[in-house]
Amino acid sequence: MSERMVVPSPVKTFSLNPLMWLAGAFAAGIAFAEVVDVAAVGAAVVALVAGSAAVILRDRSVFRWLCIGALAAAGAFSNSVEITSVSHDRIKFLYDTGVIVSGDPVEIFGTLGGPIDPMREGVSFTIDAERIIYKQTERPALGTVKVFLRHPSTGDAVELPPTGSTVAVVCNAERDEQYLNPGVVSRLVLLDQQGIDVRCSVKSPLLIETLSVPAWRGPVDHAYQLRRRMIAEFTLRYTPETAGVLAAANLGNKQFLDRETASAFREGGVFHILVISGLHITFIGGLILWIVRRVTRRRMVQFTLAAVSLWIFVIAVGANPPAVRAGLMMTLLLIGFVFYRRAHVLNVLGASVLLLLMWNPADLFNPSFQLTVTTVGGIIALGMPLITKLRSIGEWTPSAGQPFPPLVPTWLRRCCETLYWRDTKWAIESRGNIWSANLFKKPYLALAEMPVLQRSLIFVFEGAVISLVAQMAMLPLGVYLFHRLAFGSIVLNLWIGGFMAVAGIASVLAFAFTQVSEWAALPFVGITEAATQAMVFVPKLFAGWSTGGRMPVYSGAGKAIYLLYYVPFVAATAAVYLWAPFERRLRSVWLRPLVGASVVAVVVLSSVMIIAPFTAPAATGKLRIDFLDVGQGDSILVTFPNGETMLIDGGGRMNFGADEDPDFEPDIPRIGETVVSEFLWEKGYRRIDHIVATHADTDHIQGLVDVARNFEIGRAYLPVSPDEDRDLDELWDALVRQNAEIVQGMWFEQVEIGGARVEFLETNRNGSNAVSENDLSIVLRITYGSRSMLFTGDIEERGEAVLLAANADLAVDVVKVAHHGSRTSSMPEFVERTRPIYAVIPVGRKSMFGHPHGEVVDRWVAAGARVLTTGERGTVTIETDGSEIWASDFLSVQ
Repeated sequence: MSERMVVPSPVKTFSLNPLMWLAGAFAAGIAFAEVVDVAAVGAAVVALVAGSAAVILRDRSVFRWLCIGALAAAGAFSNSVEITSVSHDRIKFLYDTGVIVSGDPVEIFGTLGGPIDPMREGVSFTIDAERIIYKQTERPALGTVKVFLRHPSTGDAVELPPTGSTVAVVCNAERDEQYLNPGVVSRLVLLDQQGIDVRCSVKSPLLIETLSVPAWRGPVDHAYQLRRRMIAEFTLRYTPETAGVLAAANLGNKQFLDRETASAFREGGVFHILVISGLHITFIGGLILWIVRRVTRRRMVQFTLAAVSLWIFVIAVGANPPAVRAGLMMTLLLIGFVFYRRAHVLNVLGASVLLLLMWNPADLFNPSFQLTVTTVGGIIALGMPLITKLRSIGEWTPSAGQPFPPLVPTWLRRCCETLYWRDTKWAIESRGNIWSANLFKKPYLALAEMPVLQRSLIFVFEGAVISLVAQMAMLPLGVYLFHRLAFGSIVLNLWIGGFMAVAGIASVLAFAFTQVSEWAALPFVGITEAATQAMVFVPKLFAGWSTGGRMPVYSGAGKAIYLLYYVPFVAATAAVYLWAPFERRLRSVWLRPLVGASVVAVVVLSSVMIIAPFTAPAATGKLRIDFLDVGQGDSILVTFPNGETMLIDGGGRMNFGADEDPDFEPDIPRIGETVVSEFLWEKGYRRIDHIVATHADTDHIQGLVDVARNFEIGRAYLPVSPDEDRDLDELWDALVRQNAEIVQGMWFEQVEIGGARVEFLETNRNGSNAVSENDLSIVLRITYGSRSMLFTGDIEERGEAVLLAANADLAVDVVKVAHHGSRTSSMPEFVERTRPIYAVIPVGRKSMFGHPHGEVVDRWVAAGARVLTTGERGTVTIETDGSEIWASDFLSVQ
């Protein structure tokens, strides 16, 4: 009797899902090797000994643990090998070691691989490199090169040879860091995660030479061509918004997405629908299998046709990592189908993870991989079992295996019966039994009499459960990576999923009928446009209600909370997995407290991550100035002695293309979002007390628009612009939505913040005598104790002359050099009057304007200043207690 009360041994769980356990062990070994310096030889010995012992020993429990230990050691070994075994002929090795200087001209020879992706202004493609010529020296060079080719000035479309052709490209390939700031992801890391060694832009097709063309074009190349034709058809027949959504969601090309639509999907937490991922691959795989099963009944032929077709689609849409992972999982499920076995989904997930990590151990640290595994793992380990058990409660009828009703609370039983009970089904079953019984069901609503409504509610309920479980599974990653938690996606996933399926099928039919008759395609074009517009309407509505205030993150040891969350979450998942509603054993005695404690812990940890009460740094009693590296632009964070913050400018992207469409803003990363906001979130801020826009140039003000949308803003100081300005208007609108206090035109004003004095100096009151709008920049002087700093915006000679004529006290310890070190500023008289200890120049690593100009740097150095540039050193930090003053930079503290 006592034996039947004992919970089944973990050995059974291990035997049911061995690959899940082994994949977890392999991943743990990779993570351990990343944190601890594990010698490759030691890991190999451990793996060999453990594997040998596993074969020799007969005890199943010992065998299990030795297998897990062997896989952990193999994971550590594989990670060590990957780190230390980069070939000296690898392109990234040549650039990282300085053999080739990033940005220098090179000629790359290789094979055209992957799809040619159309873009609004050109095309992009990859080259599998074989050799490279640098400074007239040819050497072997292996790796992947991402090439961007602009359309010719004539506007004609670019024609490239087919996939598999050998080409030579002359370009200035780049592999270097872009923005060096705390919290900002390294560009080298991003390139490695994408499997790209270097990137380069080519301005003319004449710089690409075709050396050879393959004699035979395979099915993949034909799929690439079909994809390009469909994208061209989408952009021709549909509105830009619809074309962008169709190209992204159906064909994996996000180059035509507009910023407004993409932002709405991100804010709603449903941007994954616009990326070819598990959702799309599962749908496509199921559709292909459904079709081939009607062509042939031979399962091996079905598997071959379905798998080949599925992988052609995966490759044709770019073979991005999420699509490859989903394709691999679907293939494993199909293998089980061939052998008449119903593959256990947890085991399939484990097999997929194990194979992917064996192929590339670094994927474990790829956010895309982490999101896929946690989301899919949560759904199949918690969501699907939970729905299955709720169904069994609602549909229960007496049987040999389940003779007694479920032992669950009355409210839960009645809810399940409301959704799942059908009298007609029971009537049919009871007629086939040799015994009779009366069942008394008490649903809250008699939905069994309305089957259409019942099925609709089941679809909505189960979809909501899956969406909720997915959100809870990825909650720490969503907060840490995206700084948002969109529970609205629980509803949006259902809304968008249905319309996306309609739009996808209709668009394919429209394309097919277009090849025969334009008139025949029109109804499907209309259906596609209507379904897409209906689909994007609700995300935009949700985005319209959003008021900003996204979540900061914990740094340092505080990051452990994101891993700690998964302890109670996994415990709750295990409890639900083991929950048996029809068993009368003592298992429920410990399951209920486990579930209760786990739920409480999940709620507490979620609240600590979402509300983030302990992220903001404590006041230090010092004045701190962080000059951010935003490339060609300014962004400066001032932290006052009492902890209040002031952000002076926010950087921004400089656009110089003459052919840009003013009515279409592409969905490209903006500096305010990916650099400035990430820096502030890493610092732990949810609110910025003061922001200052010195003037309306894009490289100063555009980033403040994103900051105003992402953070709570106390007060904003804005310039008086003589003309209408799009960025300034966007900033004003964002501030109004935040209910921020807006102040314009501050001259000779003083503000006391935390013991520091902030003065707004006059450069040009009415702007009538300004030579350029730069001279309208707001200029600030901040004084704390005996130390002072001067922030000059982009003032030029005229603005500096106004300050000198006003006899302002310009002798300071720190100067933010005006206009990025341009020769139009920093006049000798101005430099002589200020004579700072530090002269900080915010400027890009490679300025297209040649900033900072050499004579300007020499002028500040001659005045006794130590010149610091953000382009060379990353974030430059000045700190003072009012008496002493210190300087540091990003590279020096790494």
